[in-house]
Amino acid sequence: MDILTIVGIVGVLIALLIGAVLKGASILFLIQPAAFVIVVPTTLFASLITVPLSKFSLII
Repeated sequence: MDILTIVGIVGVLIALLIGAVLKGASILFLIQPAAFVIVVPTTLFASLITVPLSKFSLII
């Protein structure tokens, strides 16, 4: 894993938490199972559409 990947993930999480706190929302507000079910499978299926099977099998 590249160092910039780690920096990017940490930066996104910090920005998300700071933004939620500045908006006055609770941190628990970010944990929503319905949103997770909508976003994660959609992202996976969009990846399946855009990547050929020969390339996708190398990821798994």
